[in-house]
Amino acid sequence: MTTKTELTKEWDDRINFILENFDFDRVYKVMTCLDWKWKIKKGQDSFYAVPSVFALIKTSKQLLEACIIDGSSYVATGGFVATLDSDLKLGLYFRVEYFSEDDYGGE
Repeated sequence: MTTKTELTKEWDDRINFILENFDFDRVYKVMTCLDWKWKIKKGQDSFYAVPSVFALIKTSKQLLEACIIDGSSYVATGGFVATLDSDLKLGLYFRVEYFSEDDYGGE
């Protein structure tokens, strides 16, 4: 856990650098191949669909900002993981994981 802080121009520049250099098109292709859907809300309606590249970028930005503002070392959703270590190194990852209780001796 790092210290809570405010978003500054320096933090904003660091976030933008990460977003500009992250291959969101590749993530979109993986999600499409896996038929990995997020719950999408439009007004009062919601449905499940593979998110657009824009939605992937928007979500990633929110995660990176949350690490900084909340002082969290790890924030994740929808396969994306944003990290902030004790040296204030900011990172963004996309993970495809599989979990089943049977894999761990569950009934």
